[in-house]
Amino acid sequence: MFGQAQSKPQFALANNSDDTPRERISLGDAIGALRSDDFGRMNRAGNYTVHYIHGEDIDLTGYAKNWIIAVKTNKSQFYFEYRDQDFKEYPWKENVVSKPILVDEIIVPEDLLSLHKDLAGRIFGDPAVVRKEIQLENGTYTLTITKKSPEEYLFNAYSGISVAG
Repeated sequence: MFGQAQSKPQFALANNSDDTPRERISLGDAIGALRSDDFGRMNRAGNYTVHYIHGEDIDLTGYAKNWIIAVKTNKSQFYFEYRDQDFKEYPWKENVVSKPILVDEIIVPEDLLSLHKDLAGRIFGDPAVVRKEIQLENGTYTLTITKKSPEEYLFNAYSGISVAG
């Protein structure tokens, strides 16, 4: 597992009551922003690895309202959050980290959901769902759907194959 649960970022339910349009983002776009010259830090930090990815309020297309990526460099480790074409960084103070994620080899969420169209259609078409999020850690995507209680669906991040939980 990821280590101490209390060191993971805490997520609040999305509140769209202000009717402000929010851009939905692909994981590929978030990783692109992490690597971009605008962010720049990756060029200065040297080698880096990604160890955890979390997408909040994912939709049927595999896009999310925000992505949080846990990054470890040879000098530091931090969370990179990308939302609404903006990013922020905050400390990641984890001592025990999960295996590195080979971001150029994973199946992105939009392709994962496309592989599992029937399941995705049932999940995302259910009006009782109040929360949808996806995380990637140790080579496994965990899609968590919450109605009255959370239900988890596990997939191999490199093959897309459903795995037992």
